[in-house]
Order: sequence, then structure tokens, then C-alpha cells
Amino acid sequence: MRALAEFILRGRIQAFALATLGSILPLISPATIGLVSLTKGTKEGVLIFLWVSLPLLLLQQMSADNPLLMAVTIASLGVMVIAAAVHSLMASWQWSLVAILVVSSMIAIGFSLLMGAYVDALVTAGQTMLSSIAQQQAGEISLVVSVPLVLGLIATILLFGCVMSLMLARWWQALLYNPGGFQKEFHSFSLDAKIAVLLILIVGVVLFLPADYLLWAYLVGSPLLFAGIALVHHVTKQLNLGSQWLAFLYVGLIIFGKPVTLALVVIGLVDSLIDLRSKLAEYKKP
Repeated sequence: MRALAEFILRGRIQAFALATLGSILPLISPATIGLVSLTKGTKEGVLIFLWVSLPLLLLQQMSADNPLLMAVTIASLGVMVIAAAVHSLMASWQWSLVAILVVSSMIAIGFSLLMGAYVDALVTAGQTMLSSIAQQQAGEISLVVSVPLVLGLIATILLFGCVMSLMLARWWQALLYNPGGFQKEFHSFSLDAKIAVLLILIVGVVLFLPADYLLWAYLVGSPLLFAGIALVHHVTKQLNLGSQWLAFLYVGLIIFGKPVTLALVVIGLVDSLIDLRSKLAEYKKP
């Protein structure tokens, strides 16, 4: 991975090539743009973003797919530039996550205003697919594909893709200039109490909306989710519990989903309110 990071930073051509070829692999393309933005500045990141966007736009012109899908791909690269700029300026995962959350939500809502017909087409295609599955299984599927659901899915894809790509970019940067630095900053990540409470209040409001807005509640609560995950990583290292506990965590997220997610959100909220890391440090004192 260090060699890959060094290759990206050799020059614009190398970064452009990897960002373009990396678009077929998860995270690689936005992480490349993120590394360039973090290391060489936002201007260089914007330049690589524009270069990579051009072939994607040309590819869309030759494709019969819904243009919204390519627009989401290009938007994910743009969000990465903004996220890297915020992280460079604030040096804070809290504000980086908040920025990603706000920008991802605004872009999703913007798609409904600027590309409403394509959003509706995606809703129709999704509902048709669900109806087909229900007929094959001779049953009913309670899920209804709607505009709020599709927009929430788009915002969620943008947010989680950007956060994971920013983490990968920061890890690459740390490998080159500060080995172990990314682990330290991620393990120390927590939310200010005011931010955490505000997010929970917004989640509470969203939960009173119709069921097809539920995904937006998870979206707003995602910074608390990442804070909870960061705390688990911190505790695992501080108590020398071994990496198998982290494996259990991620397997649990995949298999059980909602209960584990809610538990991590609660952990992230509690940590923001009472600083569990300091209490752990006191516990470890002889």
C-alpha cells in the first residue's frame, strides 16, 4: 500500500491514471483524489477530480443507463474533494464527518430537483424489481420504493463511500509521513456532546416521518456510529484484547445489522457525553 501511495504522489499523470482505472474498484478512485488533496492541496485534488470526471461523462454519453447512476459516481468524487479540504483545514474527524453528512444530503436532495425524472425512473425500476421478486416467491414484500427512500440510499452511498475513502487516504498519507498516525487519530475520534445531542434530536424528528424516511435517520446517526466503532477500536487496543474482537464486531454488523448498529450509536453517544476513554485510562492506572 505504501508503494501505491508513493505512485499516486509521483505526479498528476500517475494520480489521474490510478483514479481513472480505480473507478472499477471500491474506494480506490475517491481515495486517490483524497490523498492528492490532503498531501498536495485542494487545488490539485480538484484538478484530478475534473480529469477523472471527463472520461466518466463521455462514458455516460455512450451508455443507455440512467444518467443518475453516473451522476452519483461523479458526485462521490466531488464529495471526496470537499471532505479532504475540510479535514486538512480542521484536522478533525468530527467536522469532516459532519461536512460529509451535510454535503451528501444536499447532493441527494439536489438530484431530486435537477434530475427528478431520472429519480422517478429509478423508483419505478426498483418497484418493478421488487414486484417481480414477490411474484417469484409467491408472497408480498412490505418495502415500497419511493423518492425519499431512493434519495436516502443515494445520500447513504455517498456518505459511507466518502468516509471509507477518506480513511483509506489518511492511512496512505500516514504510511508515507507519519506511520501509526492514522490509528491514533481514529482511536481518539469522538463527537462533542452538543453535536451528538443535536444529531440524536434530528434522528428523533426523522423517526416521526413516514417509514420511507427511515434510512435518513440512519444517515444522520452515522457520525455516532463511526464514533462508536472508533471507541471499540480504542478499547481493544488499550486492553490488548486481540484483533479477533474487532472481527467479531464487523461480522456482527454484517450478520445482525440493526441491533449492533444501534448499540454502536448508543456507545458513541455515551462516549460523547461522559468521555469513556478518560474513564478507561483511570481504570488502567495502578
